[in-house]
Amino acid sequence: MPITLPPLRERGNDILFLSKCFLDQFCSENKMGGVTLNKEAKQKLSSYAYPGNVRELKTIIELAAVMCDGGEIKPDDITFLPATKNAEFLSEEKTLKEYTQQIVRFYLDKYDENIALVAQKLDIGKSTIYKMLQQEEI
Repeated sequence: MPITLPPLRERGNDILFLSKCFLDQFCSENKMGGVTLNKEAKQKLSSYAYPGNVRELKTIIELAAVMCDGGEIKPDDITFLPATKNAEFLSEEKTLKEYTQQIVRFYLDKYDENIALVAQKLDIGKSTIYKMLQQEEI
């Protein structure tokens, strides 16, 4: 029987629960006093997409615990790891047409505007790319 576990970004309060667990564990292992998350820090944590999922959350919390002053983690203490273009790409809600335009533009940039090569890589016709360029969709 398959078990489906949704991504962390879709699990609401799990982010804050796991944050507290990771923070308590890290403080205990490193003999740090009690460190807490203030309200704004909790909001910042809850609004992030976590492309790295739970491992990324743990890393973020541990770094914030080291960076904070006075035993309280504030939003400025929380540093999100630089997101890759793929993670940003997948976390945005767009239409299929918008995704298609973004993909074609990415490949054109990657392959120095070589339309024939991009068409081959994406398995689409060169005329499709020319039409997108002509209509200023990309």
